[in-house]
Amino acid sequence: GTDPGIIVFNLHPQNVSDFHELHRTVMALGRRKGWVALGAESYLDWLTAVAGISLVETASGFELHSPTPIEKLAYSWPAAPGQTFPQVLPKWEGVVHLGKPVS
Repeated sequence: GTDPGIIVFNLHPQNVSDFHELHRTVMALGRRKGWVALGAESYLDWLTAVAGISLVETASGFELHSPTPIEKLAYSWPAAPGQTFPQVLPKWEGVVHLGKPVS
């Protein structure tokens, strides 16, 4: 599917050697296209930053507004009737223009 989600792994450095195969699998998953790997503190900072984002409809489409820098924000956007494509935005702050979705 294309629905976003979160997978959390809590491997302390002293336990990595006991769970080497799991650690390797988790690292490979985090490097796949479309996935974002964050540490616990980075994830909490990201959640706080995302809470400050607003979606604004304008005459030319939609905009995302954020007073703080936002990094690794993914969204799904209608590309054609019945089709969407996920995209990860580059780091941004202020306003990002998304345009109009295809209906």
